[in-house]
Amino acid sequence: MRKTIYKCPICDERLQLEGKSFVCDKKHNFDIAKEGYVNLLVHKSSKEPGDSKLSVISRKEFLDSGYYDQLSNLINTLIFKFISTKTNSQIAVLDIGCGEGFYLSRLNDELNKNGKKSEADLWGLDISKPAIQHASRRSAEINFCVGNALSLPFQDNSVDIALSVFAPLDSEEVNRVLKNDGQLIVVVPGKNHLSGLVKLVYDSSEPHKDDKDPIKGSTKLKLVDTREIKKTITIIGQSKIMSLLLMTPYYWSINLEKKQKLEKLETLETEIDFKVLTYTKGVL
Repeated sequence: MRKTIYKCPICDERLQLEGKSFVCDKKHNFDIAKEGYVNLLVHKSSKEPGDSKLSVISRKEFLDSGYYDQLSNLINTLIFKFISTKTNSQIAVLDIGCGEGFYLSRLNDELNKNGKKSEADLWGLDISKPAIQHASRRSAEINFCVGNALSLPFQDNSVDIALSVFAPLDSEEVNRVLKNDGQLIVVVPGKNHLSGLVKLVYDSSEPHKDDKDPIKGSTKLKLVDTREIKKTITIIGQSKIMSLLLMTPYYWSINLEKKQKLEKLETLETEIDFKVLTYTKGVL
């Protein structure tokens, strides 16, 4: 049996890989799906929690078109910087709310390209089963699971770097799974993120709230670095524009008339505005 950093979502005991299943000492058993992921979600708030198949496919189409590559590159740079400070040890990177695996798969590609794959073990969690199914198809080298970000099925002090990109986060759960010198990278929208799209959805709108510290209140996570990405992008193609809409909450509030107008657009110019915040756990 090979040890992993998973814990049993039923009894909190360590899960170990036994054949094609993860099993704890109390014999709770979680089979590995044909795509390679494991479902560790035991309590559901709905029949199909998280993003729908349509939303997942739309996000994959949009992200794979390269519009957010600059954000992905910055995340990779920050993680590579952390890896460079660690010698003779393999670090565990956990993407909390990984969606269809875009950011982890690009990190995995860079690790392979730079001969550093042996220095990092990658883990991705999302509450959406369709998202994890798509993520697992991206790479068999990444450990993906269906699970709840508010009750992480990972052992205490088992993660070196946690990543959260526009995803729900529980600071106490992050505190629990992070090692004492671990880091958390959080991406939140800046004030003008997707302002071009927002103007087409609403008659009037407010900028995103400028939350300088979304993890405020945590006594163990200290903000140590803030980066911003601001640029104007031009989205070309009707399908790409609709994919962007479908991957955002705006899809659920747009009225029929505005949706029909948006469906006829061939180009959309909008600002992307990201804030990338890095936290360290423990004494600096």
